[in-house]
Amino acid sequence: MASSTSAHIFYLPETARGFNLPSIRQQRDALLLRQGYRALNDTGTLGAVFRARLQDYRDAVGETGNPLQEPRQHKKLYNTTWFARLAHILHTNRHKICTTTDIKSPGGRAQDVPLSEALGPDTHPIHLARAHTQ
Repeated sequence: MASSTSAHIFYLPETARGFNLPSIRQQRDALLLRQGYRALNDTGTLGAVFRARLQDYRDAVGETGNPLQEPRQHKKLYNTTWFARLAHILHTNRHKICTTTDIKSPGGRAQDVPLSEALGPDTHPIHLARAHTQ
């Protein structure tokens, strides 16, 4: 049994005669990481909101991809941005979140009209004739 009852004895590993309890900071960090994973991977409205906020954070820090792929500390944003706090914890614990690679809003490519439908039928013979002469 440990000969001291000071607070650090609670967090020391059992091999050092401590109780190996997780600290409040470790508990907070684990909770924040779980919330981040859950929210970013949600397929509903919550996930869409969090991915939009992640885009805002990405733009604020000047990243082009997922800013949690290689997280850095951004002290100026720490108190105002939830993702800055998450990135700080990820950086401190040498961890990253890679599962949010699709943080771009979908483009309108699915609504594009093919050129064959957009151009009138009288333009096709003209272009075909030009293609064969070149």
